[in-house]
Amino acid sequence: MRQNLTLSHLTIKNVAADINTFVQKINQILEPDHVVPEDPWILKEYLSNKLQNQGIPDYPNSKLVGDFRDYWFLDTTKLENQQLSK
Repeated sequence: MRQNLTLSHLTIKNVAADINTFVQKINQILEPDHVVPEDPWILKEYLSNKLQNQGIPDYPNSKLVGDFRDYWFLDTTKLENQQLSK
């Protein structure tokens, strides 16, 4: 995700404002020990959409692959609403 953040030319501050959260929350999601399963997917989808809108191919994720709707344990409502955990 860090690579896609770099490719998007967005700052963490921009991302946090767009997703209606804090810079600290985005930094927390980017850490490998993050524990809320939906949050990394929300950031992944957000960055992927931003890159797609700019015509930039996103960098492949090694852990978050496929469509989040295919994972039974994820709360898709949170993902579709970009609702990060508190």
